[in-house]
Amino acid sequence: MPTKKPNPTKATIAIVRSQSPSQRVSGKPPAKAARKQLAGKAPLGSLPAKKGQSAASPLPDFIPFATCLLVDRPPNGPDWVHEIKLDGWRLQIRVEDGTATLRTRNGHDYSHTFPELARIARGFDNCIIDGEVCFVRKDGVTDFSGLQAAMKGGKTAGLIFFAFDLLFLGDQDLRALPLMERKKRLQALLAENKDQKMIQLAEHLDVAGSDVLKAACNLKLEGIVSKRLSEPYVSGRTGIWTKAKCRKEQHAVVGGWTESNKGFAGLLLGVYRGKKLIPIGRVGTGFPRKLVAWLVPRLKQLEVDKSSFAGKVPYKSGRKIHWAHPQLIAGIEHTSWTNDGVLRQASCKGVYERNDRTLPPDWINLPGD
Repeated sequence: MPTKKPNPTKATIAIVRSQSPSQRVSGKPPAKAARKQLAGKAPLGSLPAKKGQSAASPLPDFIPFATCLLVDRPPNGPDWVHEIKLDGWRLQIRVEDGTATLRTRNGHDYSHTFPELARIARGFDNCIIDGEVCFVRKDGVTDFSGLQAAMKGGKTAGLIFFAFDLLFLGDQDLRALPLMERKKRLQALLAENKDQKMIQLAEHLDVAGSDVLKAACNLKLEGIVSKRLSEPYVSGRTGIWTKAKCRKEQHAVVGGWTESNKGFAGLLLGVYRGKKLIPIGRVGTGFPRKLVAWLVPRLKQLEVDKSSFAGKVPYKSGRKIHWAHPQLIAGIEHTSWTNDGVLRQASCKGVYERNDRTLPPDWINLPGD
């Protein structure tokens, strides 16, 4: 009997719900909105059958993913539900006649990367499931660094696939159905296969999105995903699904910068531990034209021949590196840290001289501090 892993969406949902001051709203989508959204819509996003596959098969080889529109604030309203944003690898499971194929967002076959998941999925009825495979820490939180380590070491048996949508079941194309109905059928499918624990349901909340995001950020999670209950499954980034991220603030010392063939590409960052400048990664977004116009000449004034960092600096390949005297401070936002202490999804919010007295006293916020 496989060991039951904690379901981070279920556990976290319970905590978030207990912390949310808003009242629960009905999970039933407005009938008028549902009819309006579904009227005249045919199934979208299917790719044609590949050579060697029977054209009579009702299951497409691959359905391009529905993706999330990034928003500053999550939507509210009775037609929206919210899921905890997982920190994993998006996959589509296709099962036909006892054969399971796992595909990434680009359509690549990863069945051999996650063999245990493919083996368990073979026991399901013919279907196409959308979800995310994750490494779950002991505290029930998903961790992308742990997933990478499991994939690299070939130790993927302990991973969990969180299913959040059902696109096909048997010979039925479910994509034109409202999300609420697809979720009901997904829950029933998983209930029929409850003897396994690797494929689990991604739980959702039907309370105010702003409350869910606030509670998720308080729990130091990555953010939330919001979806319209009355909408069909539509491939691409349409706004039917949105995501809002929890952003952490950090100030770091600028020890260099990189250039691409188009010019300035980003800053190399570090923080001091004693007298050592420890590298914490790079930031390559969030540079308005006005900032770059000031920053690049200032960096060239501070350019030096040798690195001030006490260690190897992570940077994007194909970039030319320039070292700088550590005189500037970058204010950034980011989502999380890797196990190696490197920033993830960083965005620049400003660059300052180190003698700027407006910086708060707690401007270094390393993981574990």
